Amino acid sequence: MYATEPLAPSRSEPESSPQLRILVVDDDRTNRLVLTSYLKRLGWQITEAANGVQAVERFEAERPDAVIMDVMMPEMDGLEATRRIKAMAGERFVPVIFLTAITDEKELARSLDCGGDDFLSKPYSSTVLRARIEALMRVRSLHETAVAQRDELERAHQERDREYEVAERLFKNLTHTQCLEWPIFRYLHSAQSVFNGDLLLAAPLPNGALRILVGDFTGHGLSAAVGAMPAAEVFYGMTAKGFGLGDVVSEINRKLRRLLPVGRMFGAGFLEIDKEHRQLTAWVGGIPDVLVVDGKSRRIKHRLISEHLPLTVVDNSRLDRRLQVLDIEPGDRIVAFSDGVLETRNPEGEEFGQDRLESLIEAAAAPDAIFDTLTGTLRNFRAGESQCDDVTLLEVLCDPAAVLEANGGATREETTAPPSCWEVSLALDADTLRRVDPLPQLTQALRDYQGQAEHWDRVYTILRELFTNAVDHGLLGLDSSIKGSATGFVEYYRLREERLAALEAGTVRITLEHRRADGERAGGDLRIRVEDSGPGFDWRARAQRAESTEVELHGRGIPLVRALADTLRFEGDGNVAEALYHWE
Repeated sequence: MYATEPLAPSRSEPESSPQLRILVVDDDRTNRLVLTSYLKRLGWQITEAANGVQAVERFEAERPDAVIMDVMMPEMDGLEATRRIKAMAGERFVPVIFLTAITDEKELARSLDCGGDDFLSKPYSSTVLRARIEALMRVRSLHETAVAQRDELERAHQERDREYEVAERLFKNLTHTQCLEWPIFRYLHSAQSVFNGDLLLAAPLPNGALRILVGDFTGHGLSAAVGAMPAAEVFYGMTAKGFGLGDVVSEINRKLRRLLPVGRMFGAGFLEIDKEHRQLTAWVGGIPDVLVVDGKSRRIKHRLISEHLPLTVVDNSRLDRRLQVLDIEPGDRIVAFSDGVLETRNPEGEEFGQDRLESLIEAAAAPDAIFDTLTGTLRNFRAGESQCDDVTLLEVLCDPAAVLEANGGATREETTAPPSCWEVSLALDADTLRRVDPLPQLTQALRDYQGQAEHWDRVYTILRELFTNAVDHGLLGLDSSIKGSATGFVEYYRLREERLAALEAGTVRITLEHRRADGERAGGDLRIRVEDSGPGFDWRARAQRAESTEVELHGRGIPLVRALADTLRFEGDGNVAEALYHWE
């Protein structure tokens, strides 16, 4: 090992360089002495080794920053020593410079293959050697920076993954309900990324009806999913308290407009199926039409058109709350989906489309095969292509028996409290009746005062039927027989809104009175009294018509209340209805 020029720094070189620890490996003592002397004058710390074995030992003990290695040495040559040193260094970048008299290209290539980072042929220039060392030190610094950034990025990714996991669990717990596991539901709910911009919710109402929300937020991923939790909170809270469907739509719109940035919209379909599955009420805006499929013929018998703007587009003062009402039959199937289903593309870029979906429904081998036919064809159509949007597909079987069994087995957090004595009375004038549904507040009062968890649905149904009779028949003079025609539900509710808006005077008073049961009976007695100021109605004739054997889509309120309550009596011209419900 020798140099071609004096081994002394020139006056143009800096007096000192950053402190480096360098291992010099050469079996020739003179070569080591000359090179060591030069490097020490540059201000670097030097460790020496006379062969490859010593080099490995010194490296393990002192962990130098760089190695200058001779190739041809006894006991262990420079190539093998370099392999072992690189293995010990691991991810730490320790540059190895070979000083060799070998000029054969293949041998030089071998020196690089074993882990060497550079080489200088003897005789070498001390200036070039220094430049090579400093260049490799800069590479080492860059390597250390890259490793540190990689480790920091990995830690950030791990932290992000943990946060995503927590957020995803929270998201699922808040937006998912046990109702979706009922046998009447079959659904595909697939997110394009970790978080789903589509929303699928279902919950029972206090009267035993079933409410469903199929929604689609603008965009994808977390930015689209941020509105799901407040929407779910409003949906579940107001549904549990029995608020009307229009009230739920309005409150979700109000809350999302306050929370979401401008431009974020929420297309949604709100569906409400009555307890007997003979009536479907809906509000649909900004999602594809909801389809009602005949349970026998597989024919699409109704189409709930998306006739409203998506939520958050307008404020509540301009929000259209009109509902669509349809008659359905047990065995019918309701099919709802987000636009991600229709916009699914195959490898040729063709969209799945509405026509294909509807033709598959009507061509299914049997009603039970509709969902499997749709999901199987959708999967085959995509043929492995990446999902370009969140996808939600829901099928609901209208089966009252299955809902009753599932709802009866659902776990209720509240328990029945010991009977106490209390009374609540509420009077509403015409203006208040137009703006407020009193039943949720009364239901909540019942829960707060008594906590009759297993009786809520029956009590709520009694209260709802008596209140509806008082308003619809007592004040507005509506005739339920209008619902008997194919378009009767729509016409009935159109007339209801029209007459309620024009109502100038009228009052409905609701009184809930609870007492401990008399005598040896356990539990309590809840008296529900509803009185209206209207001209009254012929409740005797209505009750006789409802009790006839002919199946009708209207007039079932009074027989239903009689079946649920212990007693039901009317006073005057039907202006006062009083039901007694005993619980144990």
